[in-house]
Amino acid sequence: MKEIKFRGKRKDNGEWVYGYLVSYCELIDDKMVIIPDKWIKDEACFWEAKNGATRIETYGYEVHPDTVGQYTGKTEKYFKDIKVWEGDIIEFVKEYGFVEALQKRTIKDAVIFDDDTAQYTVGGYTLNHALNEGGKVIGNIHTENKQ
Repeated sequence: MKEIKFRGKRKDNGEWVYGYLVSYCELIDDKMVIIPDKWIKDEACFWEAKNGATRIETYGYEVHPDTVGQYTGKTEKYFKDIKVWEGDIIEFVKEYGFVEALQKRTIKDAVIFDDDTAQYTVGGYTLNHALNEGGKVIGNIHTENKQ
């Protein structure tokens, strides 16, 4: 089964939080909250009925909406413990041309979801291609130390 997770930067301290995303509609608070995995397992999220309406009560961390990114389901080729998220910056070397005159080009770009092809891409290449070429996560678009 596909692992569906999100990450975002907390509003209270700027640290990354990873888990499940709850997005409140603008009629309520227009905010996004991420509930860490551990809290879901501890049943810190529950359903409650009030005035005949069913709603969800959540406990989590409010995050900056522009920092929210989804886990792509992929990891680095050689370091399987490094997960790849939307907004990560991937660097890889693309070789092209003939064997006699092989050219190399370093590509450094952010992971984005391409709605037209319904897949994650990096610099015009599929995420799978970038990772198969030895692509590495070197940062993300939300950090101050972008490379």
